[in-house]
Amino acid sequence: IAAVLGGLVACLRFMPPEWGATSFVVEQLVSLSLYAMSSVVIIWTSESYRSLLQRLRETERTRQLFSDELAHRIKNMLSSVQAIISQTLKDQPDVRNKLSARIVALATTNDLIVKSEGQRASVREIVTNEFAPYGTSRFQLLGDDVECPSTLAIFLSLIFHELTTNAIKYGALSKADGRVSISWRLTGDRLELEWVER
Repeated sequence: IAAVLGGLVACLRFMPPEWGATSFVVEQLVSLSLYAMSSVVIIWTSESYRSLLQRLRETERTRQLFSDELAHRIKNMLSSVQAIISQTLKDQPDVRNKLSARIVALATTNDLIVKSEGQRASVREIVTNEFAPYGTSRFQLLGDDVECPSTLAIFLSLIFHELTTNAIKYGALSKADGRVSISWRLTGDRLELEWVER
């Protein structure tokens, strides 16, 4: 409709008044043919784009549904593993608590990665989540907002969990006035971390 109306408006607005229906010569027929061909190309391109966009949206909805379902299953699996550990190691509270805490750290990081759509998680978010139960006022965080791939985020979560657990049991956080300073920086493709207890 737009192509036809555009052609009619162009004829009415730009065709010299002395031309009649019989005045069309080869040049005008060529111009009309070019206009028709370009209109067809534009319409075909627009329709192809619209169709592709619709397929991409449907694919994204399906991917999001699978991602949500996978995240739910992982959470259920970690809960089941935690229940099995609690039942199996009920006579060994130290081992049981250590394993349960590691599973909670993994679950927290997994939630963080899922919220960021499985792509990346920042070092600051990982550290803040780990320190949340102990009060962030005892921690000093220094570093840019470095984004980590999901596999690195999981490793960092476990590392920070172990360091925090040791600091609470034996280090700076076992004292009322103890503090922990964590700094990080990206140097090339290396992430450098520094953990200082006072």
